[in-house]
Amino acid sequence: MKTPDSAFHLRISPAELGWLAGAFGLTRLALPLPLPPPSEDELRQAQKSMNEGGLIRRNPGVGWQVERLAAFLVQWLGTAEQYTCLEIHSREQEPLLAGIYRRQELNLLIEFKQGQIECSFLPNEEALFADIERCVDLATVRAGEGEYSLPQPLPFIQMVWQDEGPAGRALERAGLPVQRVKSTLAWLETLKSIAQFQFICIDPQKHTGRGLYLCSHETGLWASDREPGQPKSGLIHFSPCSLQKARARLQETL
Repeated sequence: MKTPDSAFHLRISPAELGWLAGAFGLTRLALPLPLPPPSEDELRQAQKSMNEGGLIRRNPGVGWQVERLAAFLVQWLGTAEQYTCLEIHSREQEPLLAGIYRRQELNLLIEFKQGQIECSFLPNEEALFADIERCVDLATVRAGEGEYSLPQPLPFIQMVWQDEGPAGRALERAGLPVQRVKSTLAWLETLKSIAQFQFICIDPQKHTGRGLYLCSHETGLWASDREPGQPKSGLIHFSPCSLQKARARLQETL
């Protein structure tokens, strides 16, 4: 497929994607969230909705013919050897799970939203980073202030948002002095979101552990100094990070 000059978007259900995978004989798709096996009724409904929506059409003597963009999507996911999993947790919104895929100059962003899969084919790196910044909501942030250390940031920050007590004790057990625990909890209370980028290799023997955490409040941004996937027993350190530096770190990760 020729690299497009503008973005293309496709919204598809898990059952429809499962139908397409079966049509191409694919046994696995490189997705951050495995598709549940669709029932026969779901497959029939998926076929009906895709036919009505123009994603597939019956070709006499051949069978079902898949629209070009949908075919490209499922073949890419069925043959991808690596991708980056993006997971975002926010105080104000539902968690977001997404996959970021890169092939030569073309980029693909897949977002799982309200039971649907939103796919964006992006023509260049600039468009990809613009969509990532939209997902992570980095439009108005600059480098934050202060340095902090956290164990297992994703579940830990969610614990703080629910109850500070167990979180404070966990920081003390990790060896942080009392004043450091207080300042860390105060900082965590100001955060509005945390995003984890983790590079995934389909072949586990080639897994690099490459990754990045970004967390932010209304105007400040911090990035992790260590990579997701490293031993969970240690603390992960967060330093102030500008948007420009965050982009550079993401280029290393994706």
